Amino acid sequence: FLQSWQWGEFQRATGRSVIRLAGEAEGQPYGVQGFCHRFGFGWSYAYFPRVTLPASGYQEVLEYLRKTGFSFVRFEPTKYLDMVKLDNWSVAETLNRQPRQTLLLDLTPAEDEILQQMHGKTRYNIRLAERKGVEVREGKDIEVFWKLNEETTRRDKFRSHEKEYYRQMLAQPIVRQLTAYYHDAAVACSLYVNYRGTGVYLHGASSQKNYEVMASYLLQWRGLQLAKKYGCHTYDFWGVAPLVSEGEKGRCCFNNFCWEEKHPWSGVTRFKVGFGGKAVSYPGAFDVILNS
Repeated sequence: FLQSWQWGEFQRATGRSVIRLAGEAEGQPYGVQGFCHRFGFGWSYAYFPRVTLPASGYQEVLEYLRKTGFSFVRFEPTKYLDMVKLDNWSVAETLNRQPRQTLLLDLTPAEDEILQQMHGKTRYNIRLAERKGVEVREGKDIEVFWKLNEETTRRDKFRSHEKEYYRQMLAQPIVRQLTAYYHDAAVACSLYVNYRGTGVYLHGASSQKNYEVMASYLLQWRGLQLAKKYGCHTYDFWGVAPLVSEGEKGRCCFNNFCWEEKHPWSGVTRFKVGFGGKAVSYPGAFDVILNS
């Protein structure tokens, strides 16, 4: 979805310049979308998230961007690239901005089958929330999301986008919002993207109040059901801690997945792996320097 026209229009609405390029490489047409980031003194770089390009396509894109004055280009590819094919460029590895590891869940089985593939504790928490009277409603409401988001960022100490960013995001037709209510009070909220057969769990926020009713578990299940309802065949949990082998020191394991216990995403990883899925890893990001 990061390469979708709709996501580009959303980025444009937040003030970001959008770069859209099309060409032909190795006998196949290609199209890529990137975004311009400015960092003062007239300098800027181009960022291409989750991009799929043949090696000769990279060459064409880089030649074009060098002529337009960018200082460097950051790529996050979906497929591993032999860097030897870029040996005429100055290349530096860098950190991924998008999650490098994620879980993908197959939505094609019946709902009962999907439930049976989950860890028993996850199924129990879903049913517990239902018994406690948690209700999940679909509907876009920036005020509800923002209030829970502010509480979550304070509690978990992570950076958030501005409120207007989420307002513009919710204006996109590919973005949906689900909110969990307990006694008519919003206790958890999630934003999803449904695009080309994949439902993505993009942002989540919750309150510590009434945590014991396990609203986040029912909310995630409703998110899976929502993606399935709109014809998605895959559900992307959008980021987990790097998964490792079982039995190594400092590791914790749940539902046949293991990861570093002290990783910042350890808690959310335990939550997500309880729903099952297949681990997927993306290649590392890299910068190509155009102006040293």
